[in-house]
Amino acid sequence: MKKQLFMILVGAALASNSSGQPVDRNELRVGVGWQSTEMAAYEVALNTFSVLFLQERSRAYPRSNGIYVTYKRRSSRKFALGFASGLTFNKTEKGLFNSDWKTQVYDYAGAMVAVEPTFTYMENATVSLYAVTGLGGVFIFDRRNPATNEKRTPFVTLQLTPIGIRYGRKVGAFAELGYGYKGIVNFGISTKF
Repeated sequence: MKKQLFMILVGAALASNSSGQPVDRNELRVGVGWQSTEMAAYEVALNTFSVLFLQERSRAYPRSNGIYVTYKRRSSRKFALGFASGLTFNKTEKGLFNSDWKTQVYDYAGAMVAVEPTFTYMENATVSLYAVTGLGGVFIFDRRNPATNEKRTPFVTLQLTPIGIRYGRKVGAFAELGYGYKGIVNFGISTKF
């Protein structure tokens, strides 16, 4: 009787710790973003202050497109912590750093590094729905005259992605809608291992 009770308890303990499907703990993503804003945190803070206290219109900063690499490590079925890095490129006629600059072609590049917690709403064997937030730093390089006048300006940046979808088992594709350093739309490929 003791042996049977012991086997039932061990079986119950093993069943409670296992899940219906294995969880791949690591994920690597490569994606491209459309309409990225490296200065997202600055833009949100400045526009919030301007609209609420100065009664002025909000100002949108020039948008760019970027390439991003993200590594995520899952701590549980619902949560993962990731690190993202990326490069963005932008040519615009308006200066990012000073509104009274002359209208001319400005050539910017941004290098970004951020920490990204991820919350998974729903997941099955091939599809997952999730949300991502990110906070990090970006260096924006003014490449108008690289030989003598390269300007490196650091900014705090953020990403808010309320909805993302990934399709695939080990190798898959993803698409995300949000605001920030990865853009309004971010999509690409990923692999779990």
